Amino acid sequence: MKTKLYRSILTIMMALLLIGAFVVGTTPNADASFILRIFDGATTKIVIDDQLAGVTSSGGGYVSNFADINSPSPGNILYSGGFGNWTIIVTTGLSKNVMDPGTMHLNNVSATSMAGGTLYVDITDTDFVNPSYHPGLRLDVGGTTAGTVSVASFLDATNAEFGIGSAGPSLSFSATPFSGTTSSGITPPTGIPYSLTMTSVITHSGKGTTSFDAELTVVPEPGTILLLGLGLVGLAGYGWRKKRKQS
Repeated sequence: MKTKLYRSILTIMMALLLIGAFVVGTTPNADASFILRIFDGATTKIVIDDQLAGVTSSGGGYVSNFADINSPSPGNILYSGGFGNWTIIVTTGLSKNVMDPGTMHLNNVSATSMAGGTLYVDITDTDFVNPSYHPGLRLDVGGTTAGTVSVASFLDATNAEFGIGSAGPSLSFSATPFSGTTSSGITPPTGIPYSLTMTSVITHSGKGTTSFDAELTVVPEPGTILLLGLGLVGLAGYGWRKKRKQS
């Protein structure tokens, strides 16, 4: 009896592993056009996979004029420095985590001098293609601020860097500490690559520090969750029936 139960458990585990391998296998290279852009109204910094890059003006905005750079840590971005009234800017970004390929993550710590100011911190990544994900984006944000913080998200079906084709969930805060979660039912295109972008605006009226963490997630398909849940329920039921027969 125990041998049959173990075989059933092994079969279910192998099936789940195969599903996971398919999901990861359908996700493009994690470092495809993953870009960080920081702007204080006068100076723009562009970072591509831990490399400072040149910028070019395009349509009133700034995009990279460097091809994507394969750094030692693809899918990770880091900027540490300061310029203008912003004496400290430490920003990290993550995209397409191997265990959750539909996720972008932005973390920022920024401090101003007495003059204060407004800082724009944005990340974007292209080539999101994953048929195992359901229409919908979820945004989670939390942190502390000496002023105001707003975070917005966008999905662009043309797969453009910093594309704003469809507005996703957004959150704004003026109290500290803060946290919030919101969702939006955007429909990603089927079978073709699209881009995701997170934008943030930090405003200080004087000297102060803001620190926040934001995560944008493509919501898992309900059918996938249901399949996993049914498998676990079925396994539990199988074990209960075997135990009952033995007793």
